[in-house]
Amino acid sequence: MPSPIQKVNPGDLITSEFMNHLLDRIDNLEERVARIESEGAASGAVVILDILPEGIVRVGDEMRLIGRNFGLRELIVVTLAGKRIEQFKSGSDSTLVFDVPPIVGINEQGQPVLLTLNNPQGFASQTVMLANRPQTLPKGEIHLSLSKPPAGKLIPDGSTYSFVFALTAFSNMDETFILEPSLDVGWPVAVVGPTGALGPKAEFFIHQGGFPEGTKLSVTVQVTIPSTASIGTLAHLQLTSKSKINQEFINSSASLPLIVGEASSPAPAFSVSLISVREGSVQGEFVVVPADTPDFLLFRADVPKGSYSIKLAISKNPHDLWKIESRMTPPDSFTADQPGFVDLNTRLTGKTGAEATDLVVTVISTTNPAVFGEMIQRIKLA
Repeated sequence: MPSPIQKVNPGDLITSEFMNHLLDRIDNLEERVARIESEGAASGAVVILDILPEGIVRVGDEMRLIGRNFGLRELIVVTLAGKRIEQFKSGSDSTLVFDVPPIVGINEQGQPVLLTLNNPQGFASQTVMLANRPQTLPKGEIHLSLSKPPAGKLIPDGSTYSFVFALTAFSNMDETFILEPSLDVGWPVAVVGPTGALGPKAEFFIHQGGFPEGTKLSVTVQVTIPSTASIGTLAHLQLTSKSKINQEFINSSASLPLIVGEASSPAPAFSVSLISVREGSVQGEFVVVPADTPDFLLFRADVPKGSYSIKLAISKNPHDLWKIESRMTPPDSFTADQPGFVDLNTRLTGKTGAEATDLVVTVISTTNPAVFGEMIQRIKLA
């Protein structure tokens, strides 16, 4: 077994940390010698001579017990903080190896717990420093876009219409996400969960997905248009996905306009998502900006290979109080040499008195207008 003490070479700086570690090893050696001397007279006594790794051991780490007279693994009972070790990775009469299991109540800083070893020949125990492993937060990006609108016109007769959204998740780990639709006119709206059940929100377990493929799934939202709705009524449908653990891992689809009596907008060929705004500026379905102060919004388009034009527009902008500008070079086009993400930097300014409205970001193929992506983002002044 290699020595746990790192050798010193000529010219190396000998730190206090190294010396303290060396002194700890000497103290540990003296304790082991004393234990052997005191227990060695008893024939067949169980002795724990060393525990590796030294210092703080974290949940999930491999722990190695070194000693003598451990006996057969089938007859050994090892507990750590009162929890029995159910499985050994390897073992012999002088060595036991296992992974530290999850233990309730252990903090991340480390705390002393009792390790015990029992077999037909006797009992031994030692105190070890045990700590929980720091929690890893899910991080990444979520992209949502309409992939299949309902066929025909939206009729106000109590009918229910299904809108299918494509979700692509790029995440560093498996995670459960909460999918929740919203509709600004109060009509009944529900999401179809993984089991087919309808509800105001649903939880979807999504596996880890890396770039560029990610993890993909379809989510269906159902909207019921009541018979009391008037022809021409405008509603906005949006689907939001949020990590169950990391509340900052969140994104929403474009705000989809629904006009009673008209057909739903066609599904785009690719997604355009809002991925970065000033902290605290997202309030529900709106991005809220301070009056007379420029705000920067970053959009991301997941485009096929090709050349594209960029169109930025404000849908209702009386007196031109809203202004949206491209911060790209050139400002209104780009070429993607391969499929993937393209970032669209914009600057939005709203003058005092500007009314809540929609910002529309459209990316269109210059060779095939049917290949487009669009993001409709609701905006208002703070």
